[in-house]
Amino acid sequence: MDYGCVQGSVLGPILFNIYLSGLGELLERLHDAYTISYADDSYVMLSCNKNEIQDGLTKLAAVSSTHIDFLTRMGMSVNKSKTEFMIFGYIGPQINFSFGGENLTNKNSMKILGITFQSNMKWLSHAKNVAKKINSFTYALRVLRLHLNQRQHLLVINAHVISHLSYGMPIWAYNSCQADRKRLNTLLLKVIRLNCRDFSKILTNRELFEGTKIRSFESLRIIADTIMLHKLITMPTNTELTVRLLQQTTYNPRYPNRIIFCDFSTKRIGHQSFVNRAGQVADLIPFPWSDLNTINFKKMIKASTPLLVNTF
Repeated sequence: MDYGCVQGSVLGPILFNIYLSGLGELLERLHDAYTISYADDSYVMLSCNKNEIQDGLTKLAAVSSTHIDFLTRMGMSVNKSKTEFMIFGYIGPQINFSFGGENLTNKNSMKILGITFQSNMKWLSHAKNVAKKINSFTYALRVLRLHLNQRQHLLVINAHVISHLSYGMPIWAYNSCQADRKRLNTLLLKVIRLNCRDFSKILTNRELFEGTKIRSFESLRIIADTIMLHKLITMPTNTELTVRLLQQTTYNPRYPNRIIFCDFSTKRIGHQSFVNRAGQVADLIPFPWSDLNTINFKKMIKASTPLLVNTF
């Protein structure tokens, strides 16, 4: 018997969520695995000691078997060829893993909801992808400059450049290397100059940012970080993921309820804990903010943050 749902229908996502509603709870109860799902993208996370990779793989095999059996009972199937796995913090030879008969090799990087994560928790790949998107769009901006007025051209920049640049900033921008941040800011300046119609004089960077009302890379990052901090502090139980992050205590027992950012390149725990990072961001907010709602906070932080901030 043939069955399914028309792609693009309103009913499709609802039925999909109903079918998969019990999967995350099942994996957590049986294998202590945590599942994050967004639409039809699902990510299963396991943790193990770095010296017990083989035990982690055994646990992963049990998780994958439970996952496939669950979908089979629901009359669904998993696309094994599009399934990937990555081991964060692992330094060594590649590891093969069988997922329902499909041979998988651990990846060094993986795109999760548009953000490229690397196994060493660096952001070189993501910064490179963002720079590539902006570079490829500059030619279109040159052509559009001939057919659009300055205001329309600026709307296109905000829609197709600033949106890519600012997407997921609280996750990757602060922890990206100085060279990548400078390169992205330089690309942003290049795009802004394309919006300039008067080439009779050479405009400074400040004049370009103030003329277009576009923020520098660092200014965008500060606003994104402060808004994220406001949500975490004022709405700490808005998502299960937030609760789990705030409950992380396994890295360093001396600092309960802190998230530790690990620097795997130096094989040590990084100095930026969640609490320390939150304190640094809070110091950037020049007004009382704990009692503000999200809408008012966004308005005030944007009004108080300069367009051009260079703190590389």
